[in-house]
Amino acid sequence: GKYTGQHEVSVSADGYYLPKAVKVYLSDETPSADVELVMKLTVSLTGTIKSVQGFPLSGATIELLPVTPSKDGEQPAKPVKELWYFALNEQTDSLGRYRFNSLAPGKYRVRAFMTEEEEFTLESGNTCRDFTVDAKTLLIIGTKNEDGERVPVSFLNLSPKEDEDQGCSCLQTLNFAFGESRVFGMAPETYTLRLESAGYVSVQKDVTIV
Repeated sequence: GKYTGQHEVSVSADGYYLPKAVKVYLSDETPSADVELVMKLTVSLTGTIKSVQGFPLSGATIELLPVTPSKDGEQPAKPVKELWYFALNEQTDSLGRYRFNSLAPGKYRVRAFMTEEEEFTLESGNTCRDFTVDAKTLLIIGTKNEDGERVPVSFLNLSPKEDEDQGCSCLQTLNFAFGESRVFGMAPETYTLRLESAGYVSVQKDVTIV
């Protein structure tokens, strides 16, 4: 018949996951099959990303990569750099909070903005993991209009005043839609800051880091 042959049966439901698809075989003699699917509860990972000074980092990226053992139980043969292409991604909110929902229990690798990669196991319920960015210097740039409303930054350039044509590409920068930008790792020096926001006149001023 039309549906004879081997098939894989899987299903999804909020708050649950199917550990493994079930294989069934249909033929002209057995055109139907009773399938029992055992669902398990999903888990979640939540937490915050803050600077060492205690400031919440809004718009910071955090990546989560499931660690899938091979058939013999060993770690994947592919380099980790290749695997990160398939990672789950989230960004922190205005209070520096992030959340991953509907995860299958198991081992994961995680790396947050400007932190070292870690590996841990999610077992049940919700796991809370907070991250701290250990940067020696932190410049917080707030952008508002005349009415006091926050204005998203579309372009930011911070360059040493002695060489204004050279941007600081080595710096770790967070530009996001909450009307703040945070720049890390600057050496003590005077910089020229240029900011642009859609619909507004560009801004330039000198900033001294001591």
